[in-house]
Amino acid sequence: MDPDLHIAELRSRLESITDERTVEWGSVQYMLGLAIAEHPAAGERSYRESIRHYAKALRVFDADRFAEPRARVYTSLGVAERALGMGVIAKERFEQALALLGDSASGPDAGAAANNLGLVYEELGDAARAVDAFRSAIARFATAGADRQQASARHNLARVLAALGDHDGAMRELRAAITLTSPEGDGPLWASHVHELATHLLLSANVSTDHTEAIRLLRESLTVFTSAHHPFQYAMAKHNLGLAHAAMSGGDEPHHARASLACFEDALAIFDPRLHAPQWRESHSGLEAMLERLEAAGLGRDRHGHFAHLLTEVDSESRHALLAERLGRLWTLAEPARTAQIESFDRALVAVEGSSQELLTREWLRVLTERRFDEADEALAIRTASIASLDEAQRTLATLGIERALGDLEILIRMQVRERLERFGYLRPDGVS
Repeated sequence: MDPDLHIAELRSRLESITDERTVEWGSVQYMLGLAIAEHPAAGERSYRESIRHYAKALRVFDADRFAEPRARVYTSLGVAERALGMGVIAKERFEQALALLGDSASGPDAGAAANNLGLVYEELGDAARAVDAFRSAIARFATAGADRQQASARHNLARVLAALGDHDGAMRELRAAITLTSPEGDGPLWASHVHELATHLLLSANVSTDHTEAIRLLRESLTVFTSAHHPFQYAMAKHNLGLAHAAMSGGDEPHHARASLACFEDALAIFDPRLHAPQWRESHSGLEAMLERLEAAGLGRDRHGHFAHLLTEVDSESRHALLAERLGRLWTLAEPARTAQIESFDRALVAVEGSSQELLTREWLRVLTERRFDEADEALAIRTASIASLDEAQRTLATLGIERALGDLEILIRMQVRERLERFGYLRPDGVS
């Protein structure tokens, strides 16, 4: 339901209740406070208003008759007070909630109070008590079968353990959190556990460690953290993926350096130097370091060229995803950079030699069949011009790559693409009918 509509309905319902001593009146006061506090645009005024509604609910829910509802209100009250920077008072609210529920109480309410108590202790600098509170929350959630909430508490515990230097303990908690969630049902929450585990693997590893697991985990997190839906998390995952590949790029083989470079490029496409200055600087520094490493290896600094060669080094699924994402981003650029960048990128693709040329052309055509006609036409026109600029031997290789790639397309699509290519001046190589 739309949050503004939900709040309006609760206000209307509250106005219709004449007796302020009823459980219904207290319940609606609580629900209204919660709806206001959880509104996506909630700020200081919202939290203060929610506190007033919680205070009214407490007048109805006395400790003797309504221990559980009163504890629930105390927890929500503490959350609002914590958001306002009133940590000490919020701590007392969570302790009051737990006292009402009992030391051995389990369930979402008891778990939530203990988890929030841990967050307050963490903010107040009492790491030992934060650890105890999070472990208490985990136990209470586990008894009640509240897997998603238990996973969040484990994530919180992992953060405190890491701050205490216990990275192994932090990783154990994160691995447990991952098993309690799924990408299908808990998308962003699951991805945050996966990403955090990968980060700890990078932080705890020494220079000789194989970062294959961290790379796998970061790629898994990117199945949820897409640039369209979670841009900042996407950029952070790409940045850390760049760091992981960079750590493995010390040998003569350039794959990891190229992969790292591509990841830093992806991160920088999202990070705004005004809003994300530290992250932008770190990614830019990583990008420059990889360019210098590749240049020192005699491979130059052509970023499009390195990306084109990276495409030949990965599996088919990764090749398609990487190429589709890169072309998609170039198409969103503003002119005059847009056309210039697409042309430069296309020249890099056709400059790849040998059998890899056919491989890239086949994937390039597959991507074009998924795009709008105007974008595909633009790419086909640019490809025709790129081929025309090559010397005879390279031109023959590039056109043969197109012919073979066209042969993989369904016949009607093949005919449409060929007709459009020829409209832009494409000429079949001699001997090809």
